[in-house]
Amino acid sequence: MKRNEIIKNITIVLIVMGLGGGFWWYRSSQNPAITAIPSQDVPAQPPVPSLPTDTLTVYITGAVQNPGLYTVPAGTRVGAVIAQAAGLSPRADINSINLAAICKDGAKIHVKTLPEADAPALDSVTQIHINSATADELMLVPGIGPKIANAIIDHRSAHGMFRHVADLSEVKGVSSKKLSSISPYLTL
Repeated sequence: MKRNEIIKNITIVLIVMGLGGGFWWYRSSQNPAITAIPSQDVPAQPPVPSLPTDTLTVYITGAVQNPGLYTVPAGTRVGAVIAQAAGLSPRADINSINLAAICKDGAKIHVKTLPEADAPALDSVTQIHINSATADELMLVPGIGPKIANAIIDHRSAHGMFRHVADLSEVKGVSSKKLSSISPYLTL
């Protein structure tokens, strides 16, 4: 055999071996055979507890009295979760939600607020008496929500009756801008 033929044959053999080895490596990396060998030194791991399927957690926000997380039985309807959240606020848009819908785990239920145009309106003649008004009555004033209404009542209980409407500036959450927007609707 000539030297050129020997080199040619060796080259062919190396190419075939390279292709065969590459194919073997490719196939072994695609489907690795892993054999588990039990060890006496490693304690058995306890099974991971599964989440209970008889309860679920939902997050309720918006126009409800007590927004937050609630854990309820599976199959609970949205209306029941709202009841657990102490009900709807006076400005809740009842048409924005389906009270009959069944809750799903991890769901967020948001109750929209009525637009200001749909809220009970006060005219320039009707005014709310800040020294005797309930939280619901105070919330009829545009710009007063549940937090400020409750803050006004808490301040009134702790410090006595207001002597001037301007004294509302002492209430937490009532800025001078807020006071100027709500004072036309308020009286002593």
